[in-house]
Amino acid sequence: MKICLPLCEVGSGDVLLKHHRCDDTLLTMRMKEIANTRARYGFRRICVLLKREGFSDNHKRVYRIYKASGLNLRTKRPRRSRSAEHRLERLDTQAINKVWSGRRAAWILFRMRFSMENDSGS
Repeated sequence: MKICLPLCEVGSGDVLLKHHRCDDTLLTMRMKEIANTRARYGFRRICVLLKREGFSDNHKRVYRIYKASGLNLRTKRPRRSRSAEHRLERLDTQAINKVWSGRRAAWILFRMRFSMENDSGS
């Protein structure tokens, strides 16, 4: 019992752990080589290739180095902006109801044509 007392009195704040960060240069260089040869590979595929080559780093570390090296792939543009890029620019309106939407204009033209057909038929 007397031997155990000093060990039990050690609190969690009394122990200091030193974090040793591994050198990332070899991993970074290999990731850049893979990214240059395989332009469309993301960090997940690169992580798989690194594991096959014998690197023991996990996906979180690979992603951190991937982002820090600027190897992020170009993100795709949203479809809505891609379809909207060929549309005409919006007109500056000075008052209400000066510019109508295409749906309302189509409805008005339909009603005009329908009423003209009914007037000419009688």
